[in-house]
Amino acid sequence: MDFATCPRPWKCNAPIHSQGRHDPELAGIGCTFTALVLRGRIAHVLHIGDTRAYRLRDDRLTCLTNDHSREDGAGRPGILYRALGVETEIRLDYAAQPVAQHDRFLAVQRWRARVSDG
Repeated sequence: MDFATCPRPWKCNAPIHSQGRHDPELAGIGCTFTALVLRGRIAHVLHIGDTRAYRLRDDRLTCLTNDHSREDGAGRPGILYRALGVETEIRLDYAAQPVAQHDRFLAVQRWRARVSDG
């Protein structure tokens, strides 16, 4: 993967992390990020948080990402433990997936997530 031509979420991490540490109203701020970069017949998936990327192939929908969230103790999902701004350094998931003719891709954001206190 040629990272010179792909999105650079690591440039966003430090400002988000800093805002969350210095502004009490933004304490615990975080942002999910999922990118799909198509190069030839390969789909490169970069991911952190709980946005989901799916591939539709031959009437079968396959999730290409793993959520970085957990239940809140009351059985409700949505506490982010990995996202932009949550940690000093980001740990992106990366996967390369072969692309077949007629594949379709979909990104879905869960809007009720919260950031973990620790």
